[in-house]
Amino acid sequence: MNKSRQIPCILFFLKSMLLGIVLLLPLYNGIAQIQHSSVQIPVGNSDTNGFARLDKEFYKLPLGNGKSVDLFFMFSTDPRMEPSYMGMYWTIPFFNSKIIKLSAKTYRWVAPNLRNYTFNKLPNPERGFKETYVLNTTGQLKLNVSRDGSIHIVNTKIPNYKFLIKDNRISTFCVGKNADIFKIIYDTSNRPQTIYNTTKNRLELKFLYNEHKLLSQITFISVNKNVFVKYGNTNLVNTNTRGFHNAVSTIIFVDGNSESYTYSQRTEKQDRTILSKKGEKLSLAKVPINRFEQKYKDSKSSQFIEWDATTGIITSDSGGIYSIRNPIFDQYSPDYNNSGVIADRKREIRTKESRISYKKPENKYPEVWDYSLKTAIKITQDPNTGEQTRTSYIGNPGNNSMKIRKIEKRIGNDDSWKLVVNKFYNTDGYLIRDVDNLGNVREYYYNNLKKYKIICNGDIEFYDHSIAPNTDIISNISTNYGKLTVIYVSQLNNVKRTIYKNEKQQYLIEIRKSSENVVTYMIYPNNEIIKQNNIVKRK
Repeated sequence: MNKSRQIPCILFFLKSMLLGIVLLLPLYNGIAQIQHSSVQIPVGNSDTNGFARLDKEFYKLPLGNGKSVDLFFMFSTDPRMEPSYMGMYWTIPFFNSKIIKLSAKTYRWVAPNLRNYTFNKLPNPERGFKETYVLNTTGQLKLNVSRDGSIHIVNTKIPNYKFLIKDNRISTFCVGKNADIFKIIYDTSNRPQTIYNTTKNRLELKFLYNEHKLLSQITFISVNKNVFVKYGNTNLVNTNTRGFHNAVSTIIFVDGNSESYTYSQRTEKQDRTILSKKGEKLSLAKVPINRFEQKYKDSKSSQFIEWDATTGIITSDSGGIYSIRNPIFDQYSPDYNNSGVIADRKREIRTKESRISYKKPENKYPEVWDYSLKTAIKITQDPNTGEQTRTSYIGNPGNNSMKIRKIEKRIGNDDSWKLVVNKFYNTDGYLIRDVDNLGNVREYYYNNLKKYKIICNGDIEFYDHSIAPNTDIISNISTNYGKLTVIYVSQLNNVKRTIYKNEKQQYLIEIRKSSENVVTYMIYPNNEIIKQNNIVKRK
């Protein structure tokens, strides 16, 4: 099984960037997904910090409740990633989860999806624990510290959802009701050895290592399949690790397909563009360039990624050229020594703001991804039209955290942003109203936390009878049809459709509005149409 992300045209690979664990709720609900989110690779082969990034999915692990998690290899030029059991640049993010104590009252969890979750200490610990912390957004996740130092992360709204973390590694986990409990065994060098399904009492995965203590084989016991990993010298000198290191040279996937990888250093330094805060090209830096090439089995052609050897920031790939702004990690950035940036660098393990511009020769405009953690605003640019979209999120903690507050658009260098929609939420985090640029007001109604009705400018646009039954007798329909119950209502432009049913069958009512009159149709199950009480033929 080889699933990798394939960027359009001749760009680098990865057939799929989503890691298929649909096992938890969206991030803003406070659930730490074991999921690779598309947000982590926003443009081309760049991650949100501007480092080169690509993923190779290799196995779908069943979780016992009809859902699964796709395990993947990750290649990254992030200089903070030290060489591990896959050599230079490579790792399996699933096993990189860790707990960081930021202060006496704050913990941070780097979850298996590599997202960061911050927990604030509660005055009184839960029974049986030394300390208790709660997720600083929704409060739906709790982090309990045992007296032996182990960490228990549970979800207050999902039964049996739990992660047990010992020695800064995930020891056991279960992702909710009816899901199996899994145990992960590591060796003394913190390398994963096995994944064991304790619910079904069977071994799921086994990891084998070569004489250099590098991962060489993964065996999937239940399907009797293997992935093989081979290594070679990177022929690179990385400034952070001060030496030569082995890295993955070949991966043979369970379907027999293989990919080979080579690493090299450009003979001459190259110019790299640094962006300003507003996105203009600010300066050039002469930097040494590392190069990574991939070739598929039986293929004569290859694709590449190149990056700045001193910072790890991507410069180009097979599809185009990158320009990056990241003052926290980029030593060539004019703002790198700014006092505020230095303070952020000491406190954060992720950037507070970055801007990525990616220009393909075939596109008129560069593709842009720009996000600021400080303002919770994201800007993207369409590479074909140059139209920019600015999305403002709710950055404050609470049930509305990271919900979309406002969407705006503009063309090119136009200074003014034009409103697309404003969104409003209740205290529980549910959308209750939005207003678009035409002044249309939509109101959203819920029953048992499920949306059942949308009212647009006073008219019903959507109604789901299965969620909120409406048993009114329809007075304008002949009583020969008995008591009719509303099942579903929809409205598109000037046509309003309502489906009714009685004890025997369903009926569809269409009300078509025009500037001159209102016409009502009653449509039988056999497609016969009644107009007011007059039979008409269907067109």
